Amino acid sequence: MNKEVLSGLARAGLASVGGYLVSKGYASSEDAAALATNASALVGAVAVLATAAWSWWSKRATKK
Repeated sequence: MNKEVLSGLARAGLASVGGYLVSKGYASSEDAAALATNASALVGAVAVLATAAWSWWSKRATKK
């Protein structure tokens, strides 16, 4: 999967989450738009955290 496809999927997912938050009154429509606009940064942050967690889990499982 290339970067454009992943960004598009993340943007659509975040737009859905933003729409849900707006419908429940937890966020404004401007907040939801900002969430969808910053999808690339959020995907990058999640990827870094997932990599760190995977590394930790892998090393933890090896010690047993």
